[in-house]
Amino acid sequence: MEKNLPGGGRTFSERTTGRGVTRHDFRRSLSNAIRARLYPNTGVTRKHLAHAIGKDEDTIDNYLNEYSQPDGYVMGLMIQFFDAGFANEVYGAHGVVIAKMHDARKAAAIQAVNKLSPALDALAEMVAA
Repeated sequence: MEKNLPGGGRTFSERTTGRGVTRHDFRRSLSNAIRARLYPNTGVTRKHLAHAIGKDEDTIDNYLNEYSQPDGYVMGLMIQFFDAGFANEVYGAHGVVIAKMHDARKAAAIQAVNKLSPALDALAEMVAA
């Protein structure tokens, strides 16, 4: 059920966020990411996922139908249950980086990319203007 809010039905934080990601966009990304990892695409059912994160199947249905979204703790459980690709699919490739690394060179490379992130954001803003 949509809220009757000024500003096009979006909350203040949704209207003022720099990335332009609304609650609706997040819920759609979450729903698509979960749906891609459930039966018939894989052998995982709603019941398996619900048990893994300590929720009811109805809650999973709410996520799939974009009625609600999990809190941070439950998102962490879902990322653990699925994979790092799930986090990137939900938050976008720029939002979260999860890596299992076994050597210092990979860690150094990721740190270098993270240092460049503000410059890339500034460049994106300049191009958009």
